Amino acid sequence: MELSFRKFKQQDSIKCSKFIIDILKNEKFDNEEFKQDVIAQYSPKELLKNSKEMQYYILTNKKEDIIALGGIKPKGELKTIYVNKNYQGEGYGIKITKFLIEKAKQLKLKKVFLWSSSNSINFYKKLGFKLKPKHKEDTYMEMKLS
Repeated sequence: MELSFRKFKQQDSIKCSKFIIDILKNEKFDNEEFKQDVIAQYSPKELLKNSKEMQYYILTNKKEDIIALGGIKPKGELKTIYVNKNYQGEGYGIKITKFLIEKAKQLKLKKVFLWSSSNSINFYKKLGFKLKPKHKEDTYMEMKLS
């Protein structure tokens, strides 16, 4: 399958919002109210607002289907990393995360960091992230860049 990375554009907001929300609706959350708060953060309007401070990138196929997407903030925070449920387990999460790490290196950042869901901690550890909890239940992770 031929894939390419591209920057998020304003006209992507509705499609990307639906993509993320569909994934989140199937995620298990301990608290339903928190789940609804998280989902609200990914409305088309919120994605557009966030894209002013964060660079989002989309991994697409030839038909412009979204395979994966992710974002990076200027200080190195990786956010909004999601993989299409039809392509999970095929290495696309690794591809989008490594792509974002390369973007961080191009920005001459010394580290990247993120807050992981508890079920993704091992995924990020395999990529070289280290769990650096600031609180007992925290899932803050970071990776030093060379």
